[in-house]
Amino acid sequence: MKYVWIEWEDVEDWTLSLAEKVRSSGFEPDAIVAIARGGLCPARILADALDINLVFSFKVEHWGTTATRTRNEAVILQRLTDEVKGKRVLLVDDIVDTGKSLKVGKKHVEEVGAKEVKTAAMQWIVNSEFEPDFYGVKVEDWAWFVYPWNRVEDLTNIAKKEGVKENLEGFFEELLGVKVPRKYIKLVEARL
Repeated sequence: MKYVWIEWEDVEDWTLSLAEKVRSSGFEPDAIVAIARGGLCPARILADALDINLVFSFKVEHWGTTATRTRNEAVILQRLTDEVKGKRVLLVDDIVDTGKSLKVGKKHVEEVGAKEVKTAAMQWIVNSEFEPDFYGVKVEDWAWFVYPWNRVEDLTNIAKKEGVKENLEGFFEELLGVKVPRKYIKLVEARL
């Protein structure tokens, strides 16, 4: 299993690149809808960059524990209501790996009455079954990306999966190629 540590600077760069692609396409969304949980931070950055005040979300679950699918298909757990009825919507997620979350999400947003739906993600893994309309960066090789907003969750689950409870600093440094800040290590230790 390959894991990649992502910094906030990467998130900002990819999301601002994504915003520029949306802007230059001529698509002018009335609202941004985030697929929770992963799409929440990128959606907020996009809203700021594109000057969009209407931001909504709904929850799709496909992945459960870090790098482990809970289901074969993506399922909507918290629905969107009719806030987007008649609006042009930019539907946002952090990454498109299988494509199932964006695929089911787009259908859901259309069903609640959006006038037009375009899809966007910070990262698009090229072998997914769904290509978003917009993406920040193309990823050639699959990996599990440890984003800033789910570091403690991911690090805890990785440690559990690997059966590691001691010398977490050394373990994560070897696995991720970065020195994980002590503040995260302490939170992971409390969960183990």
